[in-house]
Amino acid sequence: MSDQDDFTEENQVSTAPFGSNTTSVSSAHFVGRRDRSDAWDHFTEEQSDGSKRQKSDKFDQEACQNELVKMFVATDIPISFVENEEFQKFLKVLQPKFSVSSLSQATLAHDILTLWDAERTKLQSFLAQHCGRICLSIDSWTSCRDQNYMCVMAHFIDNNWKLHKKILNFLPIVGCSLEHMKYGIEWCLNDWEPSHIFSLTVDNVPQYDYGIRCLKEKLMSLSI
Repeated sequence: MSDQDDFTEENQVSTAPFGSNTTSVSSAHFVGRRDRSDAWDHFTEEQSDGSKRQKSDKFDQEACQNELVKMFVATDIPISFVENEEFQKFLKVLQPKFSVSSLSQATLAHDILTLWDAERTKLQSFLAQHCGRICLSIDSWTSCRDQNYMCVMAHFIDNNWKLHKKILNFLPIVGCSLEHMKYGIEWCLNDWEPSHIFSLTVDNVPQYDYGIRCLKEKLMSLSI
């Protein structure tokens, strides 16, 4: 019998993980060792498309639920859909460990508001550290159900000369007159407390002129 015939799986030479140029020899006395060390949970594996994947089989219910909340916000899906039986079956097939029993309209609405508070805190910190002047713009419209809404947006350039546009508030108002909008803007400013406001842009409507002057005086009185 040749030396090659004595070469078995118990003493074969194998290539180290992640494409390393080194090799390792597994011998018979390693047969009873664990197949996988917990240390690999702290490594990432680079995929063929350049992305990275955490080498861990651990399931994180909170992380999955946070991504679910972001999906509902980004796609504008009605929150009632979270209680749809077929949708919950789909989630269960994707990840059997995912608990769908806690999914409801109430919990999703609460999680969305929690996400809003967290993102607002992050944006306030960013504006304070990386922004000089802020330009505000106001947009208002009436829905098909005759409900009036107003959106307050901030436009600014950060320290790296990158232009940003962020929604500060989206709120219902009684009417689309500037008087009603003025109260909405004041409420927004009191809520965000922005500094260094450079300009405020609204629709080009002649009857807004007087209201704009009043709002300008209000902004100047706030020393912002």
